[in-house]
Amino acid sequence: MAGSIGTLAVGAHADLLVLEGDPTRDIGALAEPKNLRYVVQGDEVVSTSA
Repeated sequence: MAGSIGTLAVGAHADLLVLEGDPTRDIGALAEPKNLRYVVQGDEVVSTSA
């Protein structure tokens, strides 16, 4: 799967967590479920906080 995973490129697969807050400044942002806004799996939003 070289070129499709482990890279940021057009056509690559990605999973993404969208958080309220910056986990590079406050790792606790990952520990609180209330901070999770969206979960994107592949190219589809699979969960939202709204």
